[in-house]
Amino acid sequence: MNYVKKIEESFSNFNVSLKIFGVWKTYDGFVLVAIPKHGEDNSVQRIRNAADKINDYNVFPTISVEAVNGLILLIMRDSKLSFYDLKPLLPLLKNEFNDMELPFILGKDKMGAYCIEDLPNLIHVLYSGFTGSGKSVGLRVLVSCLIATRDVSDVNLVVISMLSNSLDELSDSIFLSYPIVKDHMEAVNVLEALVSEVDRRLSMSREEFDQAPYIVTIIDEAPRLVDDSYSKEYAQKAEAKLSTLLQTARKAKIILVLASQNATIKTMKSDIGNITTRLAYRFGKSHSSYAAINNSGAERLKGKGRFLYNAVDIDDPVEIQGPYVSDQDWKQIIAESNDRNYGSSTQFTIAKVIAEDSNDDIMPETSVFFEENTYEDDGHDESIEPQELCEIILWAFSQKTVSANKITDKCKMGKRVEKIMGELTRLGIIDELRSKQPRKVIPTSDIEVPNDVLTLLLNHGFDLKTIKQAFNGRTAE
Repeated sequence: MNYVKKIEESFSNFNVSLKIFGVWKTYDGFVLVAIPKHGEDNSVQRIRNAADKINDYNVFPTISVEAVNGLILLIMRDSKLSFYDLKPLLPLLKNEFNDMELPFILGKDKMGAYCIEDLPNLIHVLYSGFTGSGKSVGLRVLVSCLIATRDVSDVNLVVISMLSNSLDELSDSIFLSYPIVKDHMEAVNVLEALVSEVDRRLSMSREEFDQAPYIVTIIDEAPRLVDDSYSKEYAQKAEAKLSTLLQTARKAKIILVLASQNATIKTMKSDIGNITTRLAYRFGKSHSSYAAINNSGAERLKGKGRFLYNAVDIDDPVEIQGPYVSDQDWKQIIAESNDRNYGSSTQFTIAKVIAEDSNDDIMPETSVFFEENTYEDDGHDESIEPQELCEIILWAFSQKTVSANKITDKCKMGKRVEKIMGELTRLGIIDELRSKQPRKVIPTSDIEVPNDVLTLLLNHGFDLKTIKQAFNGRTAE
């Protein structure tokens, strides 16, 4: 508090009256939010001039000044940097987002004005640029804006990240319709599900369609998806499905966001000509800039996070400095969005049914669910008694991993095992299906058991001592 008071007093020494009412910690300093006092000459330029004079004394970290919606941001850093933080801007730009469906901040142009777009207006988007130019941070900025300002009822995410880990923290996000995809076979599975979803949505009534969430599909390192050096079969399938989605997905409220070091028709093996929204980060050669935005200039960009922006309604590419999202802020934004949506789930879910513990190289079947997953009724009684479920949960606690085959062998339940696996996943006992490997048991001790599971067990006669003992001597399959 004394520190804030000293800053207010420092500005008053140069005849600028500010009231600081908020502070955000950043990766290299912090941001103070202030309101200029009325009735005095507190113009933005006057405040900037005062900040420059304060900086000359080197009493505080370097102060830079930004004006947003009538508020003043005093950005304090240990050194002058060309980029700035996204997280403090999100609540301050809330009014700008009100009339948009999926708003996101591109950054600031050369005049210092914020460039904000509504993602559905952009059709599909292509991010390109050399490694280290800021492209991955740009994707984080996009996702951060979506999950920080909208709910899972508004937007669901699908992420295909081929040989990239820049979005891995999203694996914990409630907005994901499917675990982050890093495998060619799974990628084809997901693309097929999206094509099916396009067809399903186009047959909906207007009311159903309006209530359906947007599905933003991010494909990082997109050329890897259609690279036939891994498998010509999967590459051809991925190419065909990707081309179909580029042509049809937009009218079904499915938006593609592709990212690549050098995305061209040749490397993508798809018609990317109808992706009219392009962000070109730094390139080494002018021909790469031409391929990205049909114009030169990206090869002359300086610093990280700076890009040329080109869209269908822009005559010449606009140079923009994108905001920065630190690792800490990125994780915090994901955690806060999960807390805000606690108890909710994605309406669009891609589920796959595979033969677990099998070494057969079988393409997984795909089921697409809307709102709630359902199980096929084959005429047999597949109901699960609560007591039976509790016993299976206690057994699972004694294991490090479980699988459908293991449960089938132990409980002799046949087709009901898929329903059991679904319940264990829903209750947070086992993790989501990501491969053919057994599923990890999430709680490792009695204190990690979810509250609703603990209540279920206690209500069916299992005491705390029994629950604690279930974790003793955990074994792996």
